[in-house]
Amino acid sequence: MPQWARRSASRAIPWTGAEQRDASDNLTGSFGESETAVLAGAGWRITGRLALGAMAEYIGQSLDGDSESAFDLGAGAVMAMDGYNIGFSARNIMENSLARAGGEDKLPRTMRFGVSARPLKDLLVEADGVMQHGGGTQPNVGAEYRPLYWTALRAGYDGNFGTLGAGFSYGPVTLDYAIVKQSDLGFSQRVTLRYSFGLPDS
Repeated sequence: MPQWARRSASRAIPWTGAEQRDASDNLTGSFGESETAVLAGAGWRITGRLALGAMAEYIGQSLDGDSESAFDLGAGAVMAMDGYNIGFSARNIMENSLARAGGEDKLPRTMRFGVSARPLKDLLVEADGVMQHGGGTQPNVGAEYRPLYWTALRAGYDGNFGTLGAGFSYGPVTLDYAIVKQSDLGFSQRVTLRYSFGLPDS
């Protein structure tokens, strides 16, 4: 009989202190950006090796006082093999747009293929490729080490820059923190709070 679990999460990405300049490169002020996402998902363990999942996501962004928001859907699957897992996911299936006062920004449909393995009991390594509709493929690699059962230390490379992060869990609650560098906006911080209920993570 298939088993299922549910998960909800929220993510906040604040970013401030960017310089605002006019056409003559004179400093006129500063501005910031923030992004908030609220997700709800469910997963079904179809067999001992195969699990399927689906989610709904609300995204809100604010840049220099201009706010926008959108709703979209995602789905994925994970297959457990001998010694490793392979997975596939799709986000922004509906390709909705972030509507704002001066126009809109379309959320590109994104496909991700990945593989993960545990060479050691407390060490997880993974690699994946991310493909966006109308864009190229971005490779990612990463590792997670758990010095304690409730603490995870993470490092990775997203094809352009390195990333660092950590996670802390207590029962069904998990708090994740990451530092990511973006080519246009520089460094940003990501904070994610998750609550899982139903089946425990395997």
